[in-house]
Amino acid sequence: MRKLEVVGCDGTLTNAGWKNGVINRIENHVGRPVQWSICLLHFNELPFRHIFQNIDGQTARPKCFSGSIGQQLTCYEKLPVVDYEPIHCSIPDTDRNLLSKDQQYLLDISNAITLGHCSEDLANRYPGSLLHSRWLTAANRVLRLYTSPSYPSGNLKEIVGFILESYMPVWFEIKKSKYFTDRPKHVFQAIQTSRYLSDELLQVVDPVMQLNAFFEHPENVLLAILVDEREHIRELGYRRILKARQIVPKKKTVRNFVPPKINIQASDYVEIINWNSCVVYPPPMLRDLSEDDIKSLINSDTTPIREIQKFSCHTQAVEWCVKLVTEASNKLTGVNLPEYEKHGSECCPSDLTEMLGFYGKYCPSGNPTTKSRSGERGGHAAGK
Repeated sequence: MRKLEVVGCDGTLTNAGWKNGVINRIENHVGRPVQWSICLLHFNELPFRHIFQNIDGQTARPKCFSGSIGQQLTCYEKLPVVDYEPIHCSIPDTDRNLLSKDQQYLLDISNAITLGHCSEDLANRYPGSLLHSRWLTAANRVLRLYTSPSYPSGNLKEIVGFILESYMPVWFEIKKSKYFTDRPKHVFQAIQTSRYLSDELLQVVDPVMQLNAFFEHPENVLLAILVDEREHIRELGYRRILKARQIVPKKKTVRNFVPPKINIQASDYVEIINWNSCVVYPPPMLRDLSEDDIKSLINSDTTPIREIQKFSCHTQAVEWCVKLVTEASNKLTGVNLPEYEKHGSECCPSDLTEMLGFYGKYCPSGNPTTKSRSGERGGHAAGK
């Protein structure tokens, strides 16, 4: 544990609670802070989930919804496909080979809606299992539902609009720019792309983003600033780290990792928090970097630190590995385990290969749960 550097998981209170969450307990056990890496793909699901439930009603049983739109998501295949009003949106350039089948479906159905026509092959494709623990497949089914009625309801249009305007673009940007240091920029994009919503829906979305603003903690924003393409921003980041090291007193207790109040009106990700009103701690990942090293980087043309970029901003590869290990155990023991489809189709083969390589090398006798200096893959815990 002395080499532990980063802990990755999603933002459920069990994991990310600042008083007694899993990461907090790990920090208290090792006696120092670690870098918090909360899965961005889980974060991106939260605004969509809350908007859907606000408009259509709460979920019912594990695979059921109480509202009229949600109830139709289980029988979408029986609905005919019609020509519909196209909705223009920005779809990031994405390599399909890096996407799972569910994500490829989201990409294809989004493109189809911008054209106003859905092909028969796409209409008959499976959009993924419907589970409340994963909202990607719910988004797929909502978009498929939009291609069926001749006169979609206002509520359906509202939900489809949010998927195409915010949820889908942010999802693919996360998959495209997956590095640890990209996280504050993705959160900033999620905030910016939701500003078109009515005041009523903004009151639903904004508190969710605020509650889960782990990525906007100064420790994480500073890492993004260190590899910013703008030299003056990088220099600002280095100087803030030096200042944080000078003013933070040495305590026997580990600092509390609490999401800061975010500035919804920010015009740049570096302004998303008020640096003057929050306590700035140096990033734990840089604890072995001396002040002289940082000062030399400020005063030279040295390329910014790139080592921190190797960590991913999401934990899907770990989920897929856990699923495979569970399925393999089921085959060996013959135990009839519960359904684990919720993770299976969201991870691409390249992630799986990388994850299994790490699992075999660094976790031969247990479940991978952390990132350390001797290993390059991280942990997982259940979703919020």
